[in-house]
This record gives sequence, C-alpha cells and structure tokens, in this order.
Amino acid sequence: MDDASEDENLESSSVYANEAAPVEQAKRKEESNQEPVLTMGPFSCWKSLFFYSCTNVIHFAPIKSQGVEVRAQHGAGCSPRVIYSLATALEIEPLRDLALNDIRSKITPKNLISELFSRFASRHEAIARMQCELMYDKSQLAHWHIIRRDPIWSAPVVSFPE
Repeated sequence: MDDASEDENLESSSVYANEAAPVEQAKRKEESNQEPVLTMGPFSCWKSLFFYSCTNVIHFAPIKSQGVEVRAQHGAGCSPRVIYSLATALEIEPLRDLALNDIRSKITPKNLISELFSRFASRHEAIARMQCELMYDKSQLAHWHIIRRDPIWSAPVVSFPE
C-alpha cells in the first residue's frame, strides 16, 4: 500500500465509530455539491448565534471541566465549544476567535490536562495547539503540582472486559 492511499484511508476513517466531526460532515456535503446541513448544537447556542449575528455580542457559559459549582454560579449561556464548532463550519472567523479566546481564558492548571486530551481538542487542531502552548507555558509548568493531580493521569488507557 503506498503512502498516498494510506493517508486517504486515515482521513476518511472516523476515530469515533460512525461519528464524524461536524466540520467534516459539512465539508463532505460541500464536496458533493449540496448545501451543508448542520444538525449540531442545542437551541440555546443557535439562539446565541442568531443574537450575535444581530448585535456582535455573545455570552459564553463555563466549560464542563470547570466544574458544576462554576457552571451553577454563571447561569445561562452557550457552550464556547459548540459555538467554536459552528463558527468553524459556517466560516465566521470573528466568532470562532471569540470562542477560542473564551476557551483559553477558562483553562486552568486544574483542567488543562482534561481539556488537552478531550475529544473536542482532538477534532480541532487550533484548540489542541493552543492547549499545548498553554501546557508548555512557563507559568503553567509552575503549577505542575496541581496539573499532575488531574484524575486523567490515573485513569486506565484501555479497559478490557472481564
């Protein structure tokens, strides 16, 4: 098997069985000369996207890895992850940059590793790159004693059925 066909097979296969990233779904629709159909995201995010298109204002909710307490304190808002995915698929760069900056601002030493190894980061190269930059940032490395306490370090890589 030559390298070119191997690369094509890797690109066309989904890491998550029968689940392609929303951006990939939109690209496949474009390649087949059809209008892209986006079926992702909760209503609150679509509502926020519409509001943003009229006002250029958007309110993001805390990310999941910040914990239940933080999310309870901040109330309603839309997921910056969903908005990032939507903005990428719809090619709305200013909104995508807002979501990226919001995600960056919510990454702390306590949730950095969980975010870095999340499914979301694996689907979005810019997010993974930003998180890697944070990981290697000297100020974050000063918090290694906090980062290493993340439960992801003790989780099994692969679990086998008994």
